[in-house]
Amino acid sequence: MLQRAKQEEERGQPLLPIKNNLGVPIGGAGLYFHSLDTLPTQLLRNVKESHTVDLAYLYYLPFCSVFTSKDNFHMQIGPLFLDPEQSFVNGIDLKEDLKRLNALYSALPEEVLKTGLSNFANVPPEDTSYLTTRLWDKHLPAWRSLFLAAYWLPRS
Repeated sequence: MLQRAKQEEERGQPLLPIKNNLGVPIGGAGLYFHSLDTLPTQLLRNVKESHTVDLAYLYYLPFCSVFTSKDNFHMQIGPLFLDPEQSFVNGIDLKEDLKRLNALYSALPEEVLKTGLSNFANVPPEDTSYLTTRLWDKHLPAWRSLFLAAYWLPRS
């Protein structure tokens, strides 16, 4: 297998995850990681033993639309294994966006807050300056037509 990977690298063919008919990567991330010792690459520097554990999280990729992490290794290698329909979100950016959402909803009148979070924040605000809203637009594009007519949402 490693010999085949070397031949592909010499021919200029990228080493990509091999997928079965369900679209699930079969060992692609593991093959990529284990070839780092033998194949020349400029993608990663300072590969550490702990990256083997970090790499295991990438096996969740076939089962998610959005993958988030603030781990530098994940930020560097994660996007290489995403399909075009998936998104990688920097964990710091997500945390900041969630803080903004908390501030928005915390500013609502007390009588609205008493109704419970699921009554006024079951979908993100319409304002696309929120990362969460942009992710919903990409991954759940019908949410606006399905939810906005049925639920009260704070307008930005």
